Amino acid sequence: MKKSNYFALIGSTFLIIGVFIPYVRVSVKIAQTYNFLSLPFFQISPICGSIILILALLGLIEVIILKTSSLSLFAGIGSLGISVVWVIISRGMDPFSWRELIPTYAHLYVLSWYLSLGPSFLIIGSLLMLISALIKRKE
Repeated sequence: MKKSNYFALIGSTFLIIGVFIPYVRVSVKIAQTYNFLSLPFFQISPICGSIILILALLGLIEVIILKTSSLSLFAGIGSLGISVVWVIISRGMDPFSWRELIPTYAHLYVLSWYLSLGPSFLIIGSLLMLISALIKRKE
């Protein structure tokens, strides 16, 4: 297996994991107690999460079955774009915006929030896919 394929394999694995691990932690007040809710990216934005998951699975299938990494550029740019846009959107949000974004938690009093490991996994996975595509072009 070529070096570019290893980068694509690791990158798509990071993307698949990144969609399901906590993206944001929200501190809420429920009946006089304070709790933390961990929300994965897939729950915050199912459409964008599905797009990243499809791109990652296509990259993973391509590396495992076809032993190439030609879709890595497409998957890397697509997932990096979605990830960076969501980090920018979420960094500019106040705590009350999370209630509007996720209707399930609209009744909760949101105290604070912070980004968790999800954005890191998504951005690192996207960058690894792009590195794979760049190495592939040089080979």
